Amino acid sequence: MKKFLFVLFVLGLTGAAWAQVPSRAQFDSATGRYEIEQGATITVAVDSDSLGQTLVDLWNRSHPEAAGGVEFVNLSSSAAAQKLAGPTDEAPDVVMASVSDLLPLADHLAAIDGNLVQAAYQNVDRTFYKSANEKFNAVAALPLAYDGLVFAWNKKMLAALGYDVSQVTPDNLSSSFDTWEKIFSVAKEWQAHRPVYLDRTVDVLFPLPLDDLLAGYPAVTVGGWQIFKEGNPLKPGFEKSEFLKGIEFIKAAADAKISVGPDGTLTPGSLMRQNPDAFLAEQMTPFGLVETGTDLEAVLTQPEDIQFSRMPTWRNTRMTPLMSVKVGVINGFTRFPSAACELLRLWYTKEGMQALVDHSPYIPPLIRDAKIAPDYSGNSLKAQMLAALTSSVPEPVSLWLPLGHQAAVEVLRDGGVTRIFQDVWDGAKTPQEGQKAVVAAADRWINANNQK
Repeated sequence: MKKFLFVLFVLGLTGAAWAQVPSRAQFDSATGRYEIEQGATITVAVDSDSLGQTLVDLWNRSHPEAAGGVEFVNLSSSAAAQKLAGPTDEAPDVVMASVSDLLPLADHLAAIDGNLVQAAYQNVDRTFYKSANEKFNAVAALPLAYDGLVFAWNKKMLAALGYDVSQVTPDNLSSSFDTWEKIFSVAKEWQAHRPVYLDRTVDVLFPLPLDDLLAGYPAVTVGGWQIFKEGNPLKPGFEKSEFLKGIEFIKAAADAKISVGPDGTLTPGSLMRQNPDAFLAEQMTPFGLVETGTDLEAVLTQPEDIQFSRMPTWRNTRMTPLMSVKVGVINGFTRFPSAACELLRLWYTKEGMQALVDHSPYIPPLIRDAKIAPDYSGNSLKAQMLAALTSSVPEPVSLWLPLGHQAAVEVLRDGGVTRIFQDVWDGAKTPQEGQKAVVAAADRWINANNQK
């Protein structure tokens, strides 16, 4: 009973959404470990081979008596969730996935044992901890890794193009490019003569994503706007004047021609997409967005050329990207619940967090004074990325339409908003017309999906 009350206390829940399977794990308070079942073999689903092998190695070092008891399978977040929803004997025992993919599967998940709940609550960024579990009636998801986008710039490329990048701001931005006004000014200079780098004409200064509103979301926050700021899933707030400033930013970026085709004409809005390969592997653009789970060592021959920073400002306001976390959940039908909990417990140790930082592409979502915080001194890029993430805000994944089985934030993906942004970029709509069209499209989407 005390354990259950503790779970409710740390979450601040007001009601249950679905039921979870009760935890059947056995914790040994004398050793501080979970009692691994005799002959236990468990599978953990992650989306990175290096992460999977890191977890296997961590288990084998910590439990030589049960070496070989953990295997990993590489599955995307959606594929792992589908496995959990399928036949129970085919589902992994532990899964790392995005919260949005796991929310409909609450009755397939085990409630997390209270000892693990305490370890997580004492160390994890509590904003993301709460948002990951708000739709469950007990803690079912433990935050394991930040899942978002970070602004990045190619120091070597900009220097080679003749720009002074020797001075950086406290946000690790080049002083020459710490505002979008400065970046747009350079883009306008390039209209007369495009520079050349690595024997290629540089046609794109920054690939502003207009096809994916999660990647493109920062652009519409330049006026201080945030979606569902009032906490009402029926009111995304597209009618606000702050949102109009974001659409005006898109128009300003198009006017500056931050992206053109080989003939110098503005890239069509339908082709304005996030392009991490062009920025990282091909080095065709000096600025870009990089996912937190990117294996930088696999794509960069000289990682020191890349710098991560907070977003540049526009009219003295800083963009705020959306960010969520990838979480760990336990299959409610696992035959080895204690072994599954023990694997997550190892993750929530200083050794576990250090192993993740050193041997996987991920960054753990910990509070600043976490007792299990890893040392980033050997990984300057991750230290930069972690600092850059301070501009991000939580994606409202747990805010659902009251009558529909749909996360309200899906209006960004499915509401037709991206096409309207592309129209503004192309000049087919003014910012004011674009705002009206977005409001109308969002209303249609909400009315169509907010039904029993």
